[in-house]
Amino acid sequence: MRKTNADRISGSPLMRACRTLAWVLCGCLLPLAAQAAGVRVQTLDGQRGSLAEFLSHDKWTVVRVWTTYCEVCRQQSPAISTFHRQHQDKDAVVLGIALDGYDQNAKIKAYQATHAHSFPSVMASVDDFTDKYARATGEAFTGTPTYLLFNAKGDLRAFLDGPVTAAALEKFIAK
Repeated sequence: MRKTNADRISGSPLMRACRTLAWVLCGCLLPLAAQAAGVRVQTLDGQRGSLAEFLSHDKWTVVRVWTTYCEVCRQQSPAISTFHRQHQDKDAVVLGIALDGYDQNAKIKAYQATHAHSFPSVMASVDDFTDKYARATGEAFTGTPTYLLFNAKGDLRAFLDGPVTAAALEKFIAK
């Protein structure tokens, strides 16, 4: 696969530093206490509910929005899985939201097994998710991966489209 100039720029150290800074500043500047209750999700076993029902109630929840065809999501999976394993018994968990579609359940399960996701995932409708995302953040959904960070009360405290580092997540949670 050929890299474009945009790919080279987005992967540059300067761009990664800018994204990390944006993640940290986003949390400081967010006047949001948006609840996740409105996003409808379904487990890979068919249980339906709201995103709020799947958030941790005693630690931070990093929600990772992904698709099976997202190359950046695939590249980030090992680091996000490691973050989940290192923090799940302390201060944070990761919950994935796959946007491939409810009819892609088998494909999502196979992908998770192949790419060794250590964190659970649910599925959501692209239309429902993007609508609720825009309402909660005031920003248009631009694609995957996207990260949302909820505190133990279920309040959205930060969001970021594009890749994120474990160090940026840890720095934000430590605040």
